[in-house]
Amino acid sequence: MKTIILDAGHGGMINGKYQTKGKRSPVWEDGSVLYEGECNRQIKDRVMELMQFHRMPYYDVNPEQIDISLKERVTRANRVSNSLYISIHSNAGGGTGCEVFVSNNCSDKSKSMAKDFEDLYYPLFDGERWRGIKQSDFYVIKNTKMPAVLIESFFMDTEKECKKYLMTKAGRDRIAIWVFESIKKMV
Repeated sequence: MKTIILDAGHGGMINGKYQTKGKRSPVWEDGSVLYEGECNRQIKDRVMELMQFHRMPYYDVNPEQIDISLKERVTRANRVSNSLYISIHSNAGGGTGCEVFVSNNCSDKSKSMAKDFEDLYYPLFDGERWRGIKQSDFYVIKNTKMPAVLIESFFMDTEKECKKYLMTKAGRDRIAIWVFESIKKMV
């Protein structure tokens, strides 16, 4: 069975201080704010919990709360043989929905992994926008040796999506289930 390498994009929180400049929602009218790296880590932790329960091998490429460099994430990932790489993010730019990225020179397996995410999207997020499978040379998916995808789950700067999915336990759990169920199809 392949080891799933999980990467929560960006840093987390240390003593109440966010570790990545930017990468957050606006401060909403009610005073709440979402820090992307903290959200990504909670989703990743839930995925790892599900994988552990189902006795599926995984590797947490960035367990620290500090923002590990992209180069270090790739170096750590490339040490793990027989693996697949998933980088978890939340989007920004005022849009809606979710999308999955593969690199421009990706393998057929990377494309297949992205398709697994696409196939499971509507059963879990009926009525939400699917933005598609896209190609981009994001550092972590371009430079890892194994098949890799980067997911962008909802928009942290779109208040409705941020508050419905990214700022709630139920929403983060649903995103984690989307990731986990996609992993089950991959392995």
